[in-house]
Amino acid sequence: TVTKANANAFFTAFLGNARHIPHWLISYRDHAYPNETEMRGIITDVGKRQVSLRSHDHHYSISSRHGDASNAKEYLFICASEGRAAQADDGADILAVTGDDELALLSCLAGTADDEDPIRVTGYMGSKYVMLGWIAKQVPKEAKSVLDAFSGGANVAYHLKRQGLQVFANDLLRYPYHLIRAVVENSAETLTDEDVDRILAPNADAGDFIVRTFHGYYYSKPVLAWLDQVWANIQKLPGYKKDLALAALGTTVKAKSAFGQFNRSKKNAKADADGAGLATDAGLSNSQLTNVPVSEFVTTFRTTVKRLNGLVFD
Repeated sequence: TVTKANANAFFTAFLGNARHIPHWLISYRDHAYPNETEMRGIITDVGKRQVSLRSHDHHYSISSRHGDASNAKEYLFICASEGRAAQADDGADILAVTGDDELALLSCLAGTADDEDPIRVTGYMGSKYVMLGWIAKQVPKEAKSVLDAFSGGANVAYHLKRQGLQVFANDLLRYPYHLIRAVVENSAETLTDEDVDRILAPNADAGDFIVRTFHGYYYSKPVLAWLDQVWANIQKLPGYKKDLALAALGTTVKAKSAFGQFNRSKKNAKADADGAGLATDAGLSNSQLTNVPVSEFVTTFRTTVKRLNGLVFD
C-alpha cells in the first residue's frame, strides 16, 4: 500500500526498476504524493534526463463524497532517456515520444484498428478490449491457433475466435474460466427460458454458505440468500449450460458491486456503531453494496443470459 510516508521511496524503487525502458508516460494528479516537484526529481534521479509535463483541469465524479477534492489537475509526465528527444511543455505532439519504439504504445491504446466493430464480452478491470485491433494485427498471417494466457474478461480470446483462429485460453480465477468455456470453447449450447426459470426457482435445500460467509461484507441478507439459491440450482445444469449460467451470475454480481471492485466491501467502507468491525445494512442504506433489491439482480441475470447466449457461435 502506497502512503504519504512511503510514496517517495516506493516510486524511486518502482521507476528505478524500469530505467531500461526508453520512454515513459506517467499519468498522475496534483493531489497525489509525491508532488510534482518531487516526482520530477525522482524521474531525473533514476535516469530520465528529459522530463516534460502536460496538465489538464479535471473534475472527478466517481463519488459525490469527494467534495472539493473532486477538482484536480491531471498530469502527464513525458520522460525520455538522455540523448532521446522528449516533447516540450508547449503541447507538441506526444506521439513522437514513442516514434522509434518497436512497441508503439499510444497507437496500441488508441482503440481498435479493425474495420469491424469488436464485440465486448464483458467489462473487466484492466480489460484489453481497447487494444483488440492492435493485438489482432500482431498475430502472424500464417497462424492457425493462438494462446490467450490469463484470459480475464475473454475479450481477446473471443475476438480471435471470430477471426477464425483456434483459441486456447485459461485463467486461474473461476469466473473468467467459466466465461471462456461459455463463449469461446462452447459453439452451440445456450440457456433456454425454461433453464433460466429453473435457475431462479426457490430451493429449500440451497443451504446458507454465502449468507454465513459474506453477510457484513457484501450486499443484504436477501441478496446473499438469493445467490445461495441460484448457485445451488446452477449446479444441476450439464456441460456448457452450467458455464453460461455461472458466467452470467459472475457478471451480474460484478455489475452490482461498487465499480466492479470487491475490495470495496462494507467492512472497509464503514464500521458499525458498536465497533464490532462489520457495517450494518441500515448504516449503509445508500451503499451499492447494500441497497440493491433482489429484483435488480434477477433482471440483470436474465439480461446477461440473453447477451451471452447471443455470443455463442461455431
